[in-house]
Amino acid sequence: ITKGVLRAKLSKRRHLVLPRAISPSYLDELMPPIVKNLFEPQTVTYNGGVANIKDWKISCYLEVMEGGIPCTNPHEGLKNHCWELLETCN
Repeated sequence: ITKGVLRAKLSKRRHLVLPRAISPSYLDELMPPIVKNLFEPQTVTYNGGVANIKDWKISCYLEVMEGGIPCTNPHEGLKNHCWELLETCN
């Protein structure tokens, strides 16, 4: 892919998808420990939202931006496990 095409695509989208940029076999190896051991939904206290429920179980995150509502924490074990993938995607 040329730089010009890449720039044009990036100017239109927030994310760029490059099919097979990451080896499918690598992703297949990465997933089982995530599913079996590392995925731990967090419980956060929220204002009740639509369902009027104060304690929500939300996903498990590698990275978290500051100032999010509800506030969550990154899962260090999951982040460590996926670090090489994160670096490749950056």
